[in-house]
Amino acid sequence: MISTIRKDIIIDGDVTAAGDIIVHGQINGNVNARSLKVEVEGSVFGNMTAQSVVSSGTTKGRIDALMVSLRVGSNTESEIFSNTLQVEISAIVNGKCHISVQPDTENLKKSNLGDPERDK
Repeated sequence: MISTIRKDIIIDGDVTAAGDIIVHGQINGNVNARSLKVEVEGSVFGNMTAQSVVSSGTTKGRIDALMVSLRVGSNTESEIFSNTLQVEISAIVNGKCHISVQPDTENLKKSNLGDPERDK
């Protein structure tokens, strides 16, 4: 299931979803989902926990994910904990990156994400 935060929506508070979240608007709070995609006009100001985080927009806060992709034009101010990090040309990244084979699984376990293979 995909939940979409439209461009005209601002959420002040934490957001939790068992499925995927696409952000065109703004979230001022922590996000916990199976996957998080922040579009060009979207922003998240809070901690993000997901199996994958893909950002083309603005993010500020800790990111805990198995895979992080920062796309062209994205602006990220974060401490990133991930197995993989992809940073495309002209993506802005300010912060610390911790890339390892073993992610911070305690935070991922708390995210109630389920089994990614089962959920396909």
